Amino acid sequence: MSFLRQQMFYDRLNGVMPITPGEQKAVGRILAACGAAEPVEFDAYTELFDFSLRLTSEEIPGNQGI
Repeated sequence: MSFLRQQMFYDRLNGVMPITPGEQKAVGRILAACGAAEPVEFDAYTELFDFSLRLTSEEIPGNQGI
C-alpha cells in the first residue's frame, strides 16, 4: 500500500496527476498556518474524465434488463 501512496505523491509532484480541489485547500491551510503572507492561487483547474472504464449493460445504473 505504501508504494501506491508513493506513486501518487510522485505523480502529483511531476505533474502527471493534478491535485484535487480538496488537496489544494489543504495545501492552502498548511501554508497559511506556516505564515504564508498571501493566499495560495493554483495555476488552473482541470476537469478530467476517465473514459477507460467499461461497464456491462447490467452494471449501468437504471438499466433494468433493457
